[in-house]
Amino acid sequence: MNRYQKEYINRINRVWDYVEANLDKELSLETLSEIALFSPFHFHRIFYAFTGETINGFVKRKRVEKAASLLISNSDESISDVAYYCGFNSVSVFCRNFKSHFGKSAQEFRKTHFTQKSKNRQSESKNKQFLPTGHNYVCNIESLKNIMTVHLD
Repeated sequence: MNRYQKEYINRINRVWDYVEANLDKELSLETLSEIALFSPFHFHRIFYAFTGETINGFVKRKRVEKAASLLISNSDESISDVAYYCGFNSVSVFCRNFKSHFGKSAQEFRKTHFTQKSKNRQSESKNKQFLPTGHNYVCNIESLKNIMTVHLD
């Protein structure tokens, strides 16, 4: 890997970290390209070349995955509150993106996880063993593959 590739990876990682820390904010192509110190056009091309997904697709995916994590860990929060907290401007856009990503609605996702959590707790009490049931983050295998190949520290 040459020094230019390393520099590009550092810039992409800077944007990656910024996005993860600011999912609740407006994340425009212009803002993110400024963080990467690229023109918007060049940044969009470079980001796609390194990650295999567009910057808009990446932001949407990270928001939906964060929402899934919050739906699991904060069962008292309404779905609309979770959607707004994760940076979605409307609940309908959130629901459409969530279902597209996970193949089920946010409500079904939460209900399915709650049922699984209850079954795990029953097993814990029967076996008197601790089984970790919480998830810090929810993502799919393809997302992890992209992370492992691009996000080098």
